[in-house]
Amino acid sequence: MYVNQETLKQFEAAREQCVLCRLIDGNIPADPLFSNEQISLFKEIRPKVNGQLYITTHTHYPLLAYVPYEVTTQLFGCIPQIVEELRKQVACTGVDVLIVAGGVAGQTVGHVKIDVYPRDPSDGVYDFMIKPTVATERKDMLANNLTIMLRNHARRNGIKPIISKKDVPGAIYQDNHCAVLCPEKGVTKGHLIIKSKVNNNVEEWSTEHAAHMLYVASFASTALFEGLGAQGTTILLRSGQSDRQGSCKVHVIARFPDDDCEITPLTGNKDNRLNKMSITFKKERSVFDDLASLI
Repeated sequence: MYVNQETLKQFEAAREQCVLCRLIDGNIPADPLFSNEQISLFKEIRPKVNGQLYITTHTHYPLLAYVPYEVTTQLFGCIPQIVEELRKQVACTGVDVLIVAGGVAGQTVGHVKIDVYPRDPSDGVYDFMIKPTVATERKDMLANNLTIMLRNHARRNGIKPIISKKDVPGAIYQDNHCAVLCPEKGVTKGHLIIKSKVNNNVEEWSTEHAAHMLYVASFASTALFEGLGAQGTTILLRSGQSDRQGSCKVHVIARFPDDDCEITPLTGNKDNRLNKMSITFKKERSVFDDLASLI
């Protein structure tokens, strides 16, 4: 989403009241696990599971849709390396990644934040349960809008898309990285599922593939906001073994007041033993080089 200078000034004015900005600016003592010019990783001070952390941007962006392409690529592209680091430091067999937008989805800080939860089947955390009970609405509209959004994004960034192999039946959008599915029933009336065409193991995703997967999820979230009038969205990436089985998926769920979705950020009182992390990025990335052209 294009953000003009006036809006950026409004975001900057909100820094003094934002707890995450105060952490980044050093007004609240904190020792990041990793930090560069664009993003920082912090340990959760009230973790539900050992190793719980979050990723945030240095610039104050209230919603994911406002984050520029080059920042989002780092924000999302670091996730495979974080998973690899967590497997080294914490006894985990899976990882959940959660991004919420809007008060109805559980967002309590007006600053983009990605929560990461190491998981294993014995951790006793039985949250993030997917209970598909509601018929999904307006599939054709969602398919059309999502395709247009991704095509326009590629054009705005000067990236030439190529025609994708459309090999996943029933997908409302697909390219060489992923397929977006719209189930007959979802957690709410707007529920999309994104599956990787490359690898079901997040730890083995490239920086580019991880960024692409979650960038598509971000646009799917915007499509649910605009197409269904959602008042919030939940993006949940589940990978590996935890209290559930199944292949790696990214769930994008429209949120409404009084819906039955119980997926919200988790806090607790576990010990959190994490050391510094080494995260590297390639200087050149072309996440959308093979974005599908569905013209």
